[in-house]
Amino acid sequence: MGAVCPLRAFCAKRQMFWQKGERKPWRAFQLVRNKTELQNINNNLSGSYLLAGNIDESGESFAPIGNNEDGNNFTGQFNGMNYEIRNLKIEKPDSNYIGLFGDVGATGTVKNVGVTGGTIKGADYVGGIVGYNAATIKDVYNTGNVKGSENVGGIVGMKSQGSIFAANRHDAYSADVQKTRK
Repeated sequence: MGAVCPLRAFCAKRQMFWQKGERKPWRAFQLVRNKTELQNINNNLSGSYLLAGNIDESGESFAPIGNNEDGNNFTGQFNGMNYEIRNLKIEKPDSNYIGLFGDVGATGTVKNVGVTGGTIKGADYVGGIVGYNAATIKDVYNTGNVKGSENVGGIVGMKSQGSIFAANRHDAYSADVQKTRK
């Protein structure tokens, strides 16, 4: 595990994790421990986040993180620490930029997270992890249902630039992807 907290008491009190980053010697990551904290990433789309455990979204309707229809995209860092978001439900059949992350900008990173179960429905740019990607996506998977009318994918709906790296250990996972007519 690459995460280290040199001052554990300080980090626990502030609910932060410190991790050695590529661009900065040390970067503070906000811990995400529940549905509310996951959804609240929309309040700071340029922040750095670590998933602290599996999160079950059962029964909750989720608003994509960084939905470009609102003029905002996610430009921060998200490390799922190999945990899962379970039973994710997004039902916005007339909306674009739909996924756990609606739109990830060029400076963003999403890695080490799985989406299992659930249903994601949108119009254009619909993906199980990211609807529209211009960033780095690494070691992610999705086993839920993804439905949309244009640019639909199990991991990413549309990749304009950036990179996608998949982990071999997730090769057995697959999503049910359906393109529907408008």
